[in-house]
Amino acid sequence: MEKEAKRNVFTGSIGFVLAAAGSAVGLGNIWRFPYLAARDGGGMFLVVYIVLALTFGFTLLITEIAIGRKTKQSPLTAYGRINGRWKGLGIIACLVPIIILPYYCAIGGWVVKYLLVYLTGHGAEAAQDGYFTGFISGHVQPIVMLVVFLLATSFIIFRGVNKGIESLSKVLMPALLVLIVIIAVFSLTLSHTDDAGVTRTGLQGLGIYVIPDFKGMTLQKFINVLLDAMGLMFVTLPKVFSEMGMIGNIMGCLFFAMVLFAALTSSVSIMEAVVSSFMDQFHLSRTKAAVIEFVIALAAGLAVCLGYNEWYFELKLPNGAVAQILDLMDYASNNILMPLVAIGTCILIGWVAMPKTIIDEVEKNGEKMGRKRLYVVMVKFVAPVMLAILLLKSLGL
Repeated sequence: MEKEAKRNVFTGSIGFVLAAAGSAVGLGNIWRFPYLAARDGGGMFLVVYIVLALTFGFTLLITEIAIGRKTKQSPLTAYGRINGRWKGLGIIACLVPIIILPYYCAIGGWVVKYLLVYLTGHGAEAAQDGYFTGFISGHVQPIVMLVVFLLATSFIIFRGVNKGIESLSKVLMPALLVLIVIIAVFSLTLSHTDDAGVTRTGLQGLGIYVIPDFKGMTLQKFINVLLDAMGLMFVTLPKVFSEMGMIGNIMGCLFFAMVLFAALTSSVSIMEAVVSSFMDQFHLSRTKAAVIEFVIALAAGLAVCLGYNEWYFELKLPNGAVAQILDLMDYASNNILMPLVAIGTCILIGWVAMPKTIIDEVEKNGEKMGRKRLYVVMVKFVAPVMLAILLLKSLGL
C-alpha cells in the first residue's frame, strides 16, 4: 500500500487526456496515414478508419485503460494481476515498447536534423535528390541526432508522470494543435499545375480526402482498405516546400516542429511503459529504471543507425517487404508482437476474466459505460477475428 501511495499519478483528467492524446498522435499519423489515405481512395479510407476507431479502437482503448486503472500496474505485470496464468502476455507486451523505442528515437533524430536544416535556412538543400539517403547513411550525424532525441525523451521520464509527462503534454499538445491548424489552413490555399497543365487546388484535395468514392470498389480493394486502416515524409515534403519559394522554409520549420512535438510525446509514452514495467517487476527507483532503458535504447538505436552503412543488409519479410534493421524491428513489434498482445488481451478479457471485469472497473465510481453490448461483442468476437486476419496478412498468409 505504501508503494502504491508513492506511485506517480496524474494530477487531473485534463493532463491524462492530453498525455494519452500525445501517446496516440505520433509519427505514424503524420508519416504513414496520409500515404495510406491517398493510396486507398481518400474519403473511403477515412470512413473505414473512423468506423474502426469508434468500434475496434474503442474496445481496445477501454480495455487497456481499465486494466491499468484496476491493477495500477505497468504492462509487464498488469496481465498477471488479472489472471496469474497470463503473466507471459505481459512479457510480450513489454517487449513491444523495448523494440520500438530505439528505432523511434532514430527517426526522431531525423526529424531533429530536418528541423535544424529549415531553422538555419537550408531547406533547399533538403529538397535535393539523395539528401536524405546521404544523411541516414552517414556515420556521425544520425547518431548525434539519435542521442539528442533520446536524451530529451529520457529527461522528461526522469522527471516522472506529473512533473515530466503531464507537464510536457499540457504544453506540447496545444502547441501541436495550433501548428496543425496553421498548416491545414495554409494547405487549402495552395495550387499545383502538373506537367500536363492540369491545375489542382488545396480545396480539391480536401474534397478527395473527405468525400468517399465508391467507383471501382471491389471486395478485394475494400479488404485492402480495411487492413490498411487498421494497421514519405523526408523525401517528398522538402520538394513541396521548395516549390513554395521563401514561404517554404517557414512552412518546413512549422511542419518539422509539429512532427517533432508529435514524435516526442509518443516516445515519452513508449519509454514510460518500459520504465514503469522495470519499476514494478524489479522494484527499482525511477532513476535506475530510466538509466537501464536509456542504455538499452541507445545500444539498439546505434544498431539502427549502423544498419544504413556498416551493417547494411536487405532481408525479404513474409509480407513481401524488403527490410533493413529498422524495418525488421518495426515488423517484429508492430506487425507480429502487437497483434499477438491485442489478441491475447481480447481472449483474456472476453473469455477468461470476462467483459464484466472491465465494465465493473469503468462503472466503479458511479459512471455509466455506454455501448456495453457493443463492447462485449467486439472484445469477444469481432476484435480477435479482425486482429487474427491482420496478423495472417503480416505473415504473408
